[in-house]
Amino acid sequence: MKHSFKNLFMVVMILVSLIGSSIQTTPVNALGSLTKVPNLSSPGVAKLSGVWSADANNVFSVGYGSTSMGAAKLPIVYRGSGTNWTYTNFSTSDLPATWGNGEFYAVWGANTSNVFAVGTGGPGTNPTLPMAFRWNGTNWTSYYVPLPTTPVTFEVGFLYGVWGTSASNVYAVGSGNDAAGTNYPIVSHWNGSSWSSIGLALPTNPDWHDAYLRAIWGSSATDIWAAGNGENSGGDIVPVLYHYNGTGWSPATRSLPPGWSNGYLYGIWGSSGNDIYAVGSGTNASDVTVPLGYRYNGSTWTSYTPSLPSTSWESGELMSVWGVDANNIYAV
Repeated sequence: MKHSFKNLFMVVMILVSLIGSSIQTTPVNALGSLTKVPNLSSPGVAKLSGVWSADANNVFSVGYGSTSMGAAKLPIVYRGSGTNWTYTNFSTSDLPATWGNGEFYAVWGANTSNVFAVGTGGPGTNPTLPMAFRWNGTNWTSYYVPLPTTPVTFEVGFLYGVWGTSASNVYAVGSGNDAAGTNYPIVSHWNGSSWSSIGLALPTNPDWHDAYLRAIWGSSATDIWAAGNGENSGGDIVPVLYHYNGTGWSPATRSLPPGWSNGYLYGIWGSSGNDIYAVGSGTNASDVTVPLGYRYNGSTWTSYTPSLPSTSWESGELMSVWGVDANNIYAV
């Protein structure tokens, strides 16, 4: 069902989520003056977790919601036309057969008639399987995304990021685990008519216990990077990047800054194949969670630690990064 909201002002950014908590947290105003979308209604309880736009008149934001606390979670999409916002809340009949829930985590489009939203869903009330929908300019359609068959027998899978080079070459990344509970990276690929999936081997030397992929970006069909994190054999949580060269995926683990105990990567973007940024957070030598970033210059990834906004701030995380060009890049 589609609903519209009129007389809204120009939107610079969608606030991804508002979560009530007893711990006080503050969003960083990293983009200067922002315009908030007033009274963005929802079918009940809702959360937005991804946004993509073709232009100022075609903005898609995806997430999930439920009619009430405790009810099954279902996908939701907001679309901005420049002046109005509409939302589409899905029902169980929109999901793959026998499914009872679904959640969108990311969205990307080749154009306004080929927009892809990915996440997870499954039978019952607990999401356990990869999920993908495609917008064809008129309707959203669900597609079957198989679990990988190698290097283990996967029992569950989740897709957290999506990106592509065209409407017939789209990649979604995430993670899944086997019966023993070991998590492996998952890459799913859309070829224009169907999805296929592969599981990636864990990094070695030393052997890793598990790994997750959260975001994906590429400069071309033969130069794609996926970012995430995993646990190595020493029990440390360490950032990980996988690179696709057109024929296969290979891992590239990242060292933490001196004295840090763990690190996570949540977002990645580049202005070219020789200028790429991956962002996240980690625990520094003072046992404080602070922003973490890596920059790739075409041959080497170098870590950097962005400062918090002021001395009054105690902690912070970077969840996403995007830019206009090499000199206009924003991490939030």
